[in-house]
This record gives sequence, C-alpha cells and structure tokens, in this order.
Amino acid sequence: MQAEGYDIRAIRPPTVPEGTARLRISITLNVDEKQIAQMTERLATAIEEDQP
Repeated sequence: MQAEGYDIRAIRPPTVPEGTARLRISITLNVDEKQIAQMTERLATAIEEDQP
C-alpha cells in the first residue's frame, strides 16, 4: 500500500496487546471521497491476496 502512495501503518505488539494488531489509517482534508473509495478497494484486494 505504501508503494502505491497510501500511508497506512501497522500497529503491532507491544504497542497494542497480543492478538489485536491493526492498521492505522489517517484521512486528511485534502483527500476526496473518490480517493477514499480507491484506497478501500485496494486495501480489500490486498487483504484478499494475503489469504491462504
């Protein structure tokens, strides 16, 4: 995702409890709805590609 220009960070232990890792997505005022939709579609694809 970062290679495609999205600044999405993994938040992993020890920052959060074991088994509760998550992604941090920050949206600013200079991002429009189309860009948000594109990002969510790309993220969904990345998640699907990562499944065994």
